[in-house]
Parts: sequence; C-alpha cells; structure tokens
Amino acid sequence: LFAKVLVNEKLYALAYNYSGLALRSDRSIVRLNPRVHDNEDRGEYERLEKLNIDPGTVFRPTRALGDYFRRDLFEEVEEFKNAKGSPVISDPDVYDHEIDESWKYLILLSDGVLQNLKDCGVEDFTAEVGERLKMQTNVRSTAQALVDEFSRKHYSAYCRVRPVYVHISNSGDQGSNRCEEMTVIFVQLWDTNKLVDMSSGSFTDSLDATNSLLTGPLAPYVDITDISPEIRAELERLCPEIPPKPEPLSSS
Repeated sequence: LFAKVLVNEKLYALAYNYSGLALRSDRSIVRLNPRVHDNEDRGEYERLEKLNIDPGTVFRPTRALGDYFRRDLFEEVEEFKNAKGSPVISDPDVYDHEIDESWKYLILLSDGVLQNLKDCGVEDFTAEVGERLKMQTNVRSTAQALVDEFSRKHYSAYCRVRPVYVHISNSGDQGSNRCEEMTVIFVQLWDTNKLVDMSSGSFTDSLDATNSLLTGPLAPYVDITDISPEIRAELERLCPEIPPKPEPLSSS
C-alpha cells in the first residue's frame, strides 16, 4: 500500500507492505523504498524479537493498514500468546524525492513481482524495469512486457528444471516453482487532467497477462459478508456505518 503527496516539486510517499515503488524520469529510474516489511528485514526481525515473538512465525507483511486479525487479535493466535505487543503495526516508512517535470511516472510493483524476482535471484528490480524501458515505446506496452518478462524469468528458473513444488538448495534456502500473481502500474506524475494510470497483471495459474486502464479513483470497499458472526459484530461495533449483512436470496 502506498500513498503519495506531491508538494511543489517534492514527492512524499508512505509505504507499507511488501511491494516495490520506483520513479522514472527521462534519464533514469530510482527505487524509492529500499526496504520491505517482512521478517527478513533486519529492522523488522529485531522488532519482533523484542516483542518476544519468533520472527519466523510472522508472515509478510509485518506492517499494514488494517489486518485487524493479526494486529488487534494477535493474542488469540497460539504463536503470539506471550507477545508483548502486536506483530503487525501500521507505522509506514516515509520517503521523499526532489522531482521536476523530467520525472514522468511513479511505478508500483506488487508483492508478487518482488517475490518472483527474488526467487530468481534478482534483488534490484530497477535494472529489470530500466532494461525493458529501452525496448518499449509506451507505458502500457512496458507494463505488459514487464509482467510477461517476469513470468518467463520465473518459469525458466523453476518450472522447467524443478518439477517439485518446493525445493531446498544446498544452502538451505527454500523456493517455490509457483508463480505469484503480479501487477505493474505506471502512474503519471504531472498533468492530472489526463489520468493515464496503466496497469498490467498476471494470475498464478497462467503466464498470460491482462491490461486495464484506470479511469479514476475507486470507492473503498471491503467485503465482510463471509466472516464469523462474532468478528462481524465486533466490526459493526467499531464501525457503525457497516451495512447489515444481506439476506440470502430465496430460491423459487
């Protein structure tokens, strides 16, 4: 999850989660968030240890907005019953960058992109994005090509040579030949009258990618119709504006 604020010629970004954030200019591409929130990050690892929590039991992300169950009900989880505090917190990392009109796009890469590249041994995604930008003529084709390239890279690294679902290398590292769902989004920084957010995504069961054009902001929506009655009652107490659960349709 990211929030960006453009003040004069300075971009501020608030980052949670396990996704990638980069800026593209006419001359270069830079990554804004050098760290992600998981138990492999040294800062997050040490924070969890201080809370008397085994970092290995906390799945990513370790910071998030929401995540009500792990953040506020963590004491009900067996692994966290002796924890001194919540394993998941909502404090973001804040980044800023001086920009001018040569900086064209904010690039968002989902956690699936970072995980698939990490599985392939790629830590610097900006190099991958920069290389593809040299070959494409517009942001839509670039987003599409990036998703396709990341899928092929992961497929070549795992599926063809490792038929098992999980493998363990000589160093003890584990990896998966399951390709995570990926999304790449380009957000135009200037001229907000011409919204040209371009995104491409792929699904876990296919190497094919699909395009979509975002035509404007979407109203926030969370579907809580399938959660337990006890949790729903607690959420309705905290958020009175939550509508009542719809009655099931009767069959005639």
